[in-house]
Amino acid sequence: MLAIEKQNLHRAVVLSGPCFYCGAKAKHADHIDAKVNGGGCKAENLIPACASCNCSKNSRPIDEQTRKAAKIQAFINAPDIVEVAEYLNAKHVAKRKSEAGKDMARLIDFIYKPLRDRGLLVGI
Repeated sequence: MLAIEKQNLHRAVVLSGPCFYCGAKAKHADHIDAKVNGGGCKAENLIPACASCNCSKNSRPIDEQTRKAAKIQAFINAPDIVEVAEYLNAKHVAKRKSEAGKDMARLIDFIYKPLRDRGLLVGI
């Protein structure tokens, strides 16, 4: 997974609702099963969390009942989260293509402008 895809996945999780643990405004995507404990960076392993809850949990596992509830919420939200993340990824790609096109046009102007100014190129 590219860094931007991971970032957009986390952004989509944050937008999916309030903090799973306390109900405050979510600003983080918390890994239900921490990455250091083998948890992956997939929609089914991420839930929205506020900064306080996410930082206090750190990489410690949560109790089994809370873990099951979090997994259920993540499973239910996963299709919507993936859809939002894919939309954000597509938006990013379109922006990069647009910027690349502008960069190419500037490069062509930089290369050909002196030749055009001297009348050595016509129609380019």
